[in-house]
Amino acid sequence: MKRLIGLFVCLGACLSLLAGCGAAPAPSAAPSPSPRPTVMLTKTPTQSPTATPDPLPSLPAALQGRGEDLPLQVYVVDTQQMETLPVEEYLCGVLAGEMRDDWPEEALRAQAIVARTFLLYFLEEKGGSAYEGADISTDIEESQAYYAAGITDKIRQAVQDTEGMVLVHEGAFINAWFSSCAGGRTAMATEGLGYNKGDPPYIQVVDSPEEEAPAEFQTWSGTFTLEELRAAAEKLGVTLEEVDDVSQAAMGPSGRTTLLKVGEAELPAPALRVALGSERFRSTYLTKVQWDPQNQVLEVEGKGFGHGVGMSQWGAYTMAMQGKTAEEILTYYFKDVELVQVWGEGAGQPSPSTAPSAEPGA
Repeated sequence: MKRLIGLFVCLGACLSLLAGCGAAPAPSAAPSPSPRPTVMLTKTPTQSPTATPDPLPSLPAALQGRGEDLPLQVYVVDTQQMETLPVEEYLCGVLAGEMRDDWPEEALRAQAIVARTFLLYFLEEKGGSAYEGADISTDIEESQAYYAAGITDKIRQAVQDTEGMVLVHEGAFINAWFSSCAGGRTAMATEGLGYNKGDPPYIQVVDSPEEEAPAEFQTWSGTFTLEELRAAAEKLGVTLEEVDDVSQAAMGPSGRTTLLKVGEAELPAPALRVALGSERFRSTYLTKVQWDPQNQVLEVEGKGFGHGVGMSQWGAYTMAMQGKTAEEILTYYFKDVELVQVWGEGAGQPSPSTAPSAEPGA
């Protein structure tokens, strides 16, 4: 079915999904399994053990009254069919689409919590999918990656270990953004995504340990022709005339480019990245922007893969390999958040514990 979506708005909204979904293959050597789950329901460093916890958020209206398994109407793009799936079963497919099962258990658990939070925030904010009759779809321009065929026992275990667990800030679900590799430093939402609602208080710029990421994810390069630039600009509603130079016109707090001057036009870098293709223009964390006037080609180099906002998947991998728990990973990337359980055994009874280390490698 066709959906009418404003071009510029669509490009900005899709940024959190196009590059954040579908992690790169993990190194071939699988880490040793941990003997038991280590995810715990705890308070964040900003809350004392005696503080009164915020009330648990209510489930989105779309899920209320649906029974114990919370069935979802999922539109599967590959088959163009609607499927009814319990929410935790759907999340197994999401986790399989986002991470390989040979990744460390704590990274898988962190991703499961992020995926669940992402889903509940989506349902609360939008009420349902743009696909008629669906709560959510497997369209990565709308939601998260999904790969049912990739579900394994290890994937199921990670989802089961974290059943009903989500991240909240002041009693509300957070917008749990994630991307593949932050290039060593995460971004604010306004700079990495072009998010026009301001930076949420739980999003921050932190150093992201990604030593385990493949070299091509840590740094990259690409070239784009004048014709490609003009076509991308047209998607943003801008007609490029002659281009005699391309330069970085504005930068964000993390050092990412937020505005590119192309000829006489100024284009938002996050939206231009998507318009040019986020698989080729891998991030806006740019280390080189150079126009070749003779060949009419833009040469760019950068760090990372994705928008860089929120949790880095390769950062989660690296921290898990360093012995960090899912909670320590999540509370490192997201500021002033609380991990709570909104359904499942023990729901509604978070218990305080000591705060995680402020340094990922400590």
